[in-house]
Amino acid sequence: MSPDQVAAVAATIVREAGRYGLDPWLVYAVIRRESNFNPGERGAAGEIGLMQILPSTAWWINGHLIGRAGLQLSSLLDPSLNVDFGTAYLAELLRENGGDLARALTAYNSGSSWAAPNRYALEVLAILAAARRQFEPAEPLAGPGGAPASPPPRPAPAGS
Repeated sequence: MSPDQVAAVAATIVREAGRYGLDPWLVYAVIRRESNFNPGERGAAGEIGLMQILPSTAWWINGHLIGRAGLQLSSLLDPSLNVDFGTAYLAELLRENGGDLARALTAYNSGSSWAAPNRYALEVLAILAAARRQFEPAEPLAGPGGAPASPPPRPAPAGS
C-alpha cells in the first residue's frame, strides 16, 4: 500500500473503532492477523478484504447491524467498508460474549460464540500486546478525566 493508502486505512481504523467503542489497536491487530493489511486479500474459505469477511457474514452484518443499500460483495474490497463491517461485527461479538475479548475473537474466527479461546484469538491478543508496547507512550499523555498530565520537572540550570 502507498503511504496515502496506509494513512487512509489508519484513519478508518480510528474512526470505525471509535464509532463502535473498540480499541483501535484491537482493530489493527485483527487486520494484521487476517490480511497483513492487504486490502485485496482473499481467504481459502472465501473471506474478503482487510478484515477477511465471509460473504454470508457480510450479508448478516448488513441486515442486522448496518443496513447499507445496494451492497455488492466486491464492495468488501473497499478498505473503508471492510473495516466498517469488521468493526461492527467484532463489537457485536464482544457484546454477545459479555465483553470477553478472547471469546469474541474466537467467534470472529470460527463463528462459534462462547467457544473456548482458540489459537487465532491468542495470536491476535499477542499482536495487540506487541502493538501497544511498541506504539503507546510509556507515560500517559493525559491525567485522570483527560486533564493534561503533569509536566516533567524542569532541569536544573546549566552551571549550577
